[in-house]
Amino acid sequence: MFHSLKDRLAAGAFLILATVLIASGVVLYFWLSEELNDQLRESLLVVAKGASAQVAVEHDFLEIYHNRVDHYLEDGPSLFLQVLNARGVVLYGPEEGLAGFDYRPASTSAEEWRTFDWNGTPVLALKYTFSAVHEYGYGSEQDTPYHAAIIVGMDRTPVLHTLAGFRTTIIVATCVGSVLGAVLLKLLSSLATRPLDELARKIDAIDHQHLTPLAPVRHLPSECNSVFDELNLLINRVEQELLRERTFTSNISHELRTPLTGLRSTLEVSMGQDKRPEDFFKSQEVCLQIVLETQSLVDTLLRMRRLESGNFTPEKEEAALQECVQASWDNFSERAGQRNLICEWEVPDDIPLHVPLDLFLTVLNNLIENAVEYAIAGGILRIQATRASDTWTLSIANSQTGLNQENLQQMFEPFWRGDQSRAATGTHAGLGLSIVQSMVKYCGLTLESALKGDLLIMTLQGRLAESTNVIPNTAQPIATGPLESVTGMAKAR
Repeated sequence: MFHSLKDRLAAGAFLILATVLIASGVVLYFWLSEELNDQLRESLLVVAKGASAQVAVEHDFLEIYHNRVDHYLEDGPSLFLQVLNARGVVLYGPEEGLAGFDYRPASTSAEEWRTFDWNGTPVLALKYTFSAVHEYGYGSEQDTPYHAAIIVGMDRTPVLHTLAGFRTTIIVATCVGSVLGAVLLKLLSSLATRPLDELARKIDAIDHQHLTPLAPVRHLPSECNSVFDELNLLINRVEQELLRERTFTSNISHELRTPLTGLRSTLEVSMGQDKRPEDFFKSQEVCLQIVLETQSLVDTLLRMRRLESGNFTPEKEEAALQECVQASWDNFSERAGQRNLICEWEVPDDIPLHVPLDLFLTVLNNLIENAVEYAIAGGILRIQATRASDTWTLSIANSQTGLNQENLQQMFEPFWRGDQSRAATGTHAGLGLSIVQSMVKYCGLTLESALKGDLLIMTLQGRLAESTNVIPNTAQPIATGPLESVTGMAKAR
């Protein structure tokens, strides 16, 4: 029930409206009841005081001017009127006890009120105790006050009828107001949520073929602006992910097509004519090499997906940064010499690490290999490390051309290459930096890329290991090939 937002708004507003109407009606009813009863009490008090003025004391006897009291009873709204002397004897009016009053006057002036039924008539009664005046002032100075009482009753039927009619009016007005309010609130909620309906239709029209940001919605509530903006951002991200998926599918198709084409061609040639056994052996070697390269590509993709899934907990080991960089450099120093790179080193021997060693070496291998392979022939390759109080930084820079700021983010995408013609297909798959990006978080490191002039700089940063039990290799890393010693570093050409 009330699954719709407009129904919830209308129901909530209706409950508030009904509560306000009922509360207002109850307060107004009790206020009117009190006002009418106050007027009735005031009328009774006026009659009682007027009648008390027609009573006097003469020689300790209470004298009543009957004709004047009769006037109050006949012309006024009172049903009955009793005059009591100091002993509680009824001197005027019906002799029966009415309203349950104590008929003896109080010792001081006082007012007592009662409500009761008298012969089926609802009555409000007042017992008014007063000090009777002495006739001609006799004894007023020396005698004690003479307390008498008057009991007067008035019919409450008109007041009750008025209250009953007012109560009916309040109930009817509350019901009618609630119904009209519910209809109006339903209409207003429909108008208020109309922009949301339009937004829902726009969202419903979205599919993978039309992933375009939503057009602005007229009169959209300000509370929904953030939702609208976030939805457009989500659409953009989904569109980018779909584009990446399509690009990934296209790239992997190219990467797999090349070895499969080579495998097919080799098999067709080997089957096309008579061959010597050694020719078949060579064909098998070629096919095996293609299969191994393809398997390596698939294994790399599986490893990357495993890392991205987060279901991986590597074990950390202690090592020295200098030794790790040296071990990785040994794999590519010969290639750096072939490309005539000017290699500059500056790696201190006092930087201890506590990292998953196999992952960290893979990260270094990929970064150094990329720097060696994609540096300009005869250009610069610089490896520098520094340490602060509790952190260390390793930067690997190489000369480059053709990269821009947009490429800095694209180079971490699977199968991306700066060469859009993909001339190196079969040699480089473009997965190295994607693997690196997946691994650095498991190593507890951060990786940043930047362009500084004609240098591409990849920067690794991490925290120093708390334990310093690592025995560093004090030998300065040296690249193979002719060396030229310089202060604090070694150069290789």
